[in-house]
Amino acid sequence: MGMPQEMPLLQETSFDKERLIISTGLQVGVPAILGVSAALTNRQKWLFFSTNACYWLSAALIFLSPRVVPSPVAPCLLPLCSSSQFHGSIITALAAVSTYWHGAQCQILEWLYCRWHDTALLHSPRWLRRLVWCDILCSSLTVAIGISCFGVWRAFVWLSPACVLFMLSRQAKRRREYCRYAILHGAWHILSAFSIVQIVTPSLYW
Repeated sequence: MGMPQEMPLLQETSFDKERLIISTGLQVGVPAILGVSAALTNRQKWLFFSTNACYWLSAALIFLSPRVVPSPVAPCLLPLCSSSQFHGSIITALAAVSTYWHGAQCQILEWLYCRWHDTALLHSPRWLRRLVWCDILCSSLTVAIGISCFGVWRAFVWLSPACVLFMLSRQAKRRREYCRYAILHGAWHILSAFSIVQIVTPSLYW
């Protein structure tokens, strides 16, 4: 009998260097940032992804709003803060960024994100981290505009419950409790979208 052949060593690529082995039941070689995709079922991923529709609905309601009731921190901001078109455009941008990022996070539309096997373009961990930062920056900009146009108190009262859900979802993600993360972060999408409409157009639709 011949000696058993050794398995050939895999060549290390730049993509492999960015990979992280996850030891909590996820696939070996899955980047940590894609833990949600690896842990959830396809149905769960689509349910989580669909919560982004709340932002698109909020943007539509604000665009169609006949009036906005601002309380700007500076009088010079009044013309801009009174514009439903301005606020609707900001929320549309938020909806687009959030939808794209969470679609990439869940890996539900591979043809859109341009990744096949180890050939990674917009779906590499490096690009996914950039999408995360775009999502965070867009959310922060939305909060900053809310405070500037409607005051700290009004923004704080409506956004506080949603922010609690956001922090809890972050904690769950760090612990790699991805199903819990999807539930809490999806609830953050729904509640924050509702809060945005209430801040911009108080008591108009609800």
